[in-house]
Amino acid sequence: MEKKDHVIIVLVGITILLAGLVFFNPGDNSNSAPVPQSSAPSAQTPVQYKSLSSVPSPVVNPDLADYFPTDLKLNGLLGINTFPTSIQDDLGPDADYYLNSVVASDAVLFIDSDASTNTFVQYEVYKFKDAASAAELLNLYKSNWNVQNLVYSGLNMWVWNGFIQQDTAPYPASVPVYWDESTQKAFLPVSRQGEVIISQLGSSLYCNHGEMSVGEYFIMIDVHAPKNSVDQISREIWEEVLNDISVDDGNSTTTDTIFSSMSGQ
Repeated sequence: MEKKDHVIIVLVGITILLAGLVFFNPGDNSNSAPVPQSSAPSAQTPVQYKSLSSVPSPVVNPDLADYFPTDLKLNGLLGINTFPTSIQDDLGPDADYYLNSVVASDAVLFIDSDASTNTFVQYEVYKFKDAASAAELLNLYKSNWNVQNLVYSGLNMWVWNGFIQQDTAPYPASVPVYWDESTQKAFLPVSRQGEVIISQLGSSLYCNHGEMSVGEYFIMIDVHAPKNSVDQISREIWEEVLNDISVDDGNSTTTDTIFSSMSGQ
């Protein structure tokens, strides 16, 4: 065999090897799951700061407005439109089963009006296709996390005292509150980051979550504050809200009764 034959054989081998690498490269596999892309600001897109005073007042879906505080005012906090993502954040892939029954949803973030906030409330309202679907989701929370029942104005609030179980703050000091210019909504970096900051957490904040169902409506009033004050602040907020929202007090009991009859309890 001549030398040029050896060269040809080597070149063919290299070609086959390179083709194999390309073919088996996971990054080029069209059947692989897409890799989530971080929306963190790039070096070419520096973080910007926006004054809270320039953020527009919140507006919510009229069909859900009765289940938000009157005039969207809560305990002296500033209301800002945000994304209703708590169910998805809490349940992950299992959320789809429940969200498929949602016909409308909206959310408001209530925060301290200063550039450094020590309290925020994630307030979300979901309208389900029927009362049984809302009660079923509430029962999931009651069965897994929200074991404490508080009653205000005849309405049942089910509570998860996260601050008791959390060894470290889920929202450390200096975490930013972002503003999405395209949607005109605020959000915290639970699943993504942003490019415009309207506030930062002045303290490490802990959680006290309250959930309830009223007819076909599922309401989440999740309070976040320093550990030594979150329990008192959350109780004040829940009492204020449940005394204020325009609902038929009997509906809360009705939804519990509906689910109990479904589950045979």
